[in-house]
Amino acid sequence: MICVQQSPYLWSIMVDNDGALKMEAAFDRIWDRIETHEGEMFLQTGGMGFSYEFEGCHITINENGVKIPRSEFYQVFCLPQMNKNDLIAQLRAPYYTRAIMKDRRIKREA
Repeated sequence: MICVQQSPYLWSIMVDNDGALKMEAAFDRIWDRIETHEGEMFLQTGGMGFSYEFEGCHITINENGVKIPRSEFYQVFCLPQMNKNDLIAQLRAPYYTRAIMKDRRIKREA
């Protein structure tokens, strides 16, 4: 039997009877959507807009050249309830990563 658990970011995470998370497959769908929306405008919490280029294993923010690896997005995906201050301390570009992951185009059900 498979059930669906809903996270605060509205991703569906599939869990089997053994409790094994199928997170990688769900994240692959998120990463595909990040690729699909390359070049589009995203907004940070404060309203500042930015766009990015998708480059396979990372994205590059067009406005300043910051590179954000896929692994950073996966970390946010795996720990959606992480304290905001902890998230900021652990990530290279937390505001960009968070803005992309919380955007309705990206966070819709995996």
